[in-house]
Amino acid sequence: RVRKRHVNRDLSPRTMPLLFLAMIIIGCVSVGGGNYLAVLFTSEGFSAEHAATLVAVNGACLTVAKLVSGMAFDRFGTKRGSAVFFALYIAGTAVLCLSDMGNTGLAGLGVLMFGIGMSLGTVGISVWSIELAPRGKETRTIKNFQVCYALGGFIFTFLPGFLTEAFGTYLVSYAALLAMLVVAAVIVIGVYTATDKRANPDA
Repeated sequence: RVRKRHVNRDLSPRTMPLLFLAMIIIGCVSVGGGNYLAVLFTSEGFSAEHAATLVAVNGACLTVAKLVSGMAFDRFGTKRGSAVFFALYIAGTAVLCLSDMGNTGLAGLGVLMFGIGMSLGTVGISVWSIELAPRGKETRTIKNFQVCYALGGFIFTFLPGFLTEAFGTYLVSYAALLAMLVVAAVIVIGVYTATDKRANPDA
């Protein structure tokens, strides 16, 4: 059974900038964080072969999760589905911050959850932009969400190098991404919770 698609047309003017910020953050994590995985692992003592395997696992998980996340959103609702995938994304990033422990199994668990969570950068943004677009501004909202995602990816392409020079490790970059993901999750889930309450004030 597929749930009725959540469609909100009554967001406050202050809400959309927050959503744009969340899309920028997801772009930072999905593009920047994904691109630096191999460098993270090799800089923390993993062999090139192990790093390549971990990156491949991450990519495979992302491929599968694109299908599964869409099914989860349809089956359980966008808010619950988003919460689950944000939880996996945050947990995976947190585990990646432990890469200096040199544990291949732990790193594998990290890229597994990280890759699943990365589907929010494709399926998630597409669904959110459709459901949360103000009436009459659907096309513009979809475009703006995608632009913000791309902007986030562009911004974070340059930051890890600077942070590594300052702190001597790429782990600092993933710690920053972890904090940013928590902010994005609070924004997105918070918006859905608020709109659900307005739609069902007696619930």
